[in-house]
Amino acid sequence: ILGGDFGIEEQLYKDGDMSCNWIKRISLLLFYGINENGGSYDLSSLIKKYEDDVVSGIAPKPEVLQDRNSTIVSRPKSLIYYLIHLCNAIVRGKEEKLRLSDVIQPLGHISSPHNFSGAFQLASILSGLKCCVPLSEIEQAQLLSGHVVQLISAGKWEYAVYILLCSVGKTSLRAWRLHQAKQIVLQHFGPENKKLREMLIEKIGVPSVWIQEGLAGRFANSGNTFSYVQEVRSYSMDLAREALERTLVPTTFFRSHEEVSKCLEFLRPFSITADTLSATIVQLYDLSQEIEEVSDQLTLGSETNIKSLSTRANLIEKNLIRFKSSLENVSHPSINETGEVFVPMQCFLADNLSGISYLKLQISALESGGSIWDN
Repeated sequence: ILGGDFGIEEQLYKDGDMSCNWIKRISLLLFYGINENGGSYDLSSLIKKYEDDVVSGIAPKPEVLQDRNSTIVSRPKSLIYYLIHLCNAIVRGKEEKLRLSDVIQPLGHISSPHNFSGAFQLASILSGLKCCVPLSEIEQAQLLSGHVVQLISAGKWEYAVYILLCSVGKTSLRAWRLHQAKQIVLQHFGPENKKLREMLIEKIGVPSVWIQEGLAGRFANSGNTFSYVQEVRSYSMDLAREALERTLVPTTFFRSHEEVSKCLEFLRPFSITADTLSATIVQLYDLSQEIEEVSDQLTLGSETNIKSLSTRANLIEKNLIRFKSSLENVSHPSINETGEVFVPMQCFLADNLSGISYLKLQISALESGGSIWDN
């Protein structure tokens, strides 16, 4: 190269000398080459001359230097060569722009650790500079999917979320990218990832509701009903109430006294609306307690108090009948979100209808001046 002798270089290449490579050939043309007009090559004519020499068989192909010993018949061109081509295209004008997929590797993975043609940062930079024809939707999805798989395999799922939320090229895949990012969060975020929470929300822009849903899913899978509902409650009271009525309510009265009290206290914030199942179950429990109090303290058993108890009992019974009639005929045990085997809702409501009938019988005893404790 120092002597500028093209003949020696060409002969070495023909003899299979591994010291010859495309970078040396371009360097010779750049420093010592003379164009048709007797001057030095500019970038465009330099590339054309080099490619003509490759076709003529007197110059090495622009292969990745680290892959030259590979037995693969068709080896990829060097990323550096692609970038030189891109610079040439920019110099020649926008109408000569290359496709981004011709510069990078859309599949996102190259076996050689020295080849960065699949680097997400490179795709982002070139896309932001708008110096290439953007990737197609399929190429963009391939690129992102390739990086996501690699990052998750390396235990860096939070960065997989990051690249999915970044915009590369067209934004027509926004819905797909958001869905993929959310699924990763739901699958991987757990109570042990508290340190990642701030980064995901404040730096990456992950909606906090994704994290709450992810935690809810983890608690559900571990059978922690209370924590599951508590986490759902943090982003939707309605969803939490529905989850409660599917998971906790049917087993409320089949627990220990301590657990029943805990369940009812847990249900009370969801019982503001009187016609919900949660409110009806809380009302049923409160009614049974008040009937006992009235029977224990006969001075409180005035006609007005007893009439109020009777009115409330009728309303609870009406609601239970309404809930029961709205259900399908399910008579076998089911599995809820938290993996617990629980009483079918239809059976639960039937049992509570029997319970309210018994409470009404107790109220009738009080109305006649007796006690619920009488034989």
